[in-house]
Amino acid sequence: WDALLAFLGARATPGVERVVDGVYTRTLAVDGHAGVIRVSRPPLRVDRATRAGPATLPVVHLEVSASLLPVLLAVSARVRQLFDLNAEPATIASHLSAAGFGPLRGEVRGLRVPGAVDGFELAIRAIVGQQVTVKGATTLMARLTNTFGERVATDDALLTHLGVTATRLAQTSVARIAALGFPATRAATIHTLAREVANGSLRLDPESDVRRLTTQLAELPGIGPWTTGYIVMRAVHWPDAFPDADLVLCRAAGNLTPAKLRRAAERWRPWRAYAAMHLWRMA
Repeated sequence: WDALLAFLGARATPGVERVVDGVYTRTLAVDGHAGVIRVSRPPLRVDRATRAGPATLPVVHLEVSASLLPVLLAVSARVRQLFDLNAEPATIASHLSAAGFGPLRGEVRGLRVPGAVDGFELAIRAIVGQQVTVKGATTLMARLTNTFGERVATDDALLTHLGVTATRLAQTSVARIAALGFPATRAATIHTLAREVANGSLRLDPESDVRRLTTQLAELPGIGPWTTGYIVMRAVHWPDAFPDADLVLCRAAGNLTPAKLRRAAERWRPWRAYAAMHLWRMA
C-alpha cells in the first residue's frame, strides 16, 4: 500500500489528485457526473489472543461525493483498476520467484501495478513524461490541466479541476499546446492522440484489444516502444505489458541492453508488468 501510494503521489497532477497522510484523493467525472473520491486503507485488526491478522483479505475504503452516487458501480470499477485490487499476489509472487526474482516476502510479495481511472489522462501523462523527470512531467501536466481542464467546485481547496479530456485537447491547436512549454513534435503527438480518442478510432481502457491498441499507438508519430508499453501496462492494465526500453529497468536487471532485457523477461510471462514494478522498486 505504501509503495503504491508513493508511486501515485509522485505522479499526482496538481489540482486533480493528491496523496496526503495515506489517503489518495482526486476529482473524477463519469458519464456526466463529477465529484471527488477518497481512497484509504483502514488499519488491519489483529486478534489479541493469537496476534494473528485478519482471515479476510485487506480492504480499501472508498468515499465518494454524493454527486457520483448515480455512477457508483463505474467509479468502483475504476478504483479497482487504479489500485489493482483484482490481482492475486500469491500466484504472481510464486511465479516470479521461480523465474529468477528469488523469494518474495513481506510487503514486496503484494506489490501491485498502478492502473488508471482514465486511460486517456494516463496516456497523456506518459507522453508528457518522455525524456523529462517525474517532477518535470508533473509540472507540465499541471499546465495542461490549468489551461484545458474543466474547473470543478469541491470541498478541497487544492482540487480545482477535472482531468484533461480528449475532446477538449482535440478542439484546441498544436500551437496552443506547444505554448505551454512542449516541443512542437510532442505537442503534435498529444493533439493527434486526443483526436484519435475523441473520434472513437482509439480506445484506452481495460476493454481494449491489446494487440490492436499496440499497433495503433506504434503508428502514431512520437509514440515509441517505451510509451506504448507504459500505456498498455497502466491504462489497459495488461499484466504482461513490459516497457523493455526503460533504462532504469535495464540497469536494475543487471545493466542489460533492451534486447537482452526483452529476452530475459520471457521467463516472467504472463506477469511481466509486475516484474517491471519489482525492478523499479529495486532501483
